[in-house]
Formats: sequence, C-alpha cells, structure tokens
Amino acid sequence: MKKRLLFSGAGGSIFPYMFQILEKEYDVYAMDSDPKITLLYKNEKIFTVPDILDDNFEIVISNIIEKNKIDFYIAGIDEELLIASKIAKKTSIKTLSPDEIFIEFCLDKFALMDILMKNNISTIPTLMGKNYKDNFEYPIFLKPNVGRGSRGIRKIDSLNQYEAYFILEEYSKEEVLIQPYIGGDEYTVSVTVNNLNQLLSVVPKIVYTK
Repeated sequence: MKKRLLFSGAGGSIFPYMFQILEKEYDVYAMDSDPKITLLYKNEKIFTVPDILDDNFEIVISNIIEKNKIDFYIAGIDEELLIASKIAKKTSIKTLSPDEIFIEFCLDKFALMDILMKNNISTIPTLMGKNYKDNFEYPIFLKPNVGRGSRGIRKIDSLNQYEAYFILEEYSKEEVLIQPYIGGDEYTVSVTVNNLNQLLSVVPKIVYTK
C-alpha cells in the first residue's frame, strides 16, 4: 500500500511537478486556503482549508489527516511548521521539518540576527523600529520581523519615507526590523538535511525576479 503524503500550499508553482513525480510512489494529497486551487487540479486530492491564522486551522488539518489516514504531513508555509510539529506529537503521523527551537528563531528575524551576530556569522547591524532613532545613514531597509515572501519590505531614503511607511503599511514600529541598505544582486540558499541531521546539499541561487 502506498504511503499517503499531505502537502500544504498547493497554490505554489512547484505542485504540478510534485504531483507528477511523487504520485508514482505515493498517494499525494494537498491543501490550500484559496478555493480556486481545487479547479486547477480536478483529478487530484485537494482540500480547501482555513487561513493559517484562523483558530480552526489545526482542527481542520487534524481531521483531514485522521479521515484520510495520512502518513506524512509536509508543511509548505513557514508559520505552519510549528503547528505541523504540534499535530505530529498528538498523532502517529510524521512531519518533515526542523526542530521547534530552530523554527521559532527563524520565524523571529530579530532573534535570529542576534544569534548570528553573537556567533559572528552575520554582522549586519539590526534594530527594531521602536528603537530606531536615525541610528543608520540612509538609505535603510525595512522588513516585517515576522513574515515571508518579501511582503512589506521597503528601501527607505529619508526620515519622511520612514514615517510614511508606518502610515501606508499595516505594521507598527514594534513589528518592523531595520537594517542598513545593502545594494547588489540578491542570493538565497537552499539547504537539505535528513532526519539524522546529515547534510545532503547546499544550493546557492541568484534571485532574478520576484
């Protein structure tokens, strides 16, 4: 009998490929909060679920897992990883994710930068918006302390722009992280590690568009 996999974030661009490759060996299920995604994959097992911030999210996912006898739950959204870990502890399923302490630090960018600074891995000066008093020369770079996908990021060239950011965006100064602006090409790195903490691959990539 094929193992049953449940993925989240079915609206992602990788899913046509994921279905094509994985369905040779597994029963693949997926879910997304956008109901239109079910129309893209009419022959696939796609569930429409609440937004991750919805109080019923964990209950709905747990019911899907139980009803469909899911073996592996693979969370594709950063904020979902802790919920996936929590569900795995309550059930017999397995989930593919880092440990909870690592997740918590990575979800809090300021806490993560503090650890990187103390270990001399990254020495980029970092402040929270509530503590900013023209500490850096402009331009500066603003980003939500909790978030992903480049949402809410802005290059700021003046104090007026800085103050306007908090009027135009849906963030308070307690929610935004500030760093000096560093221009140039953007790179990201994918790292793959197995459940024995063995490093499988490190893949640097240049970001051309977003």
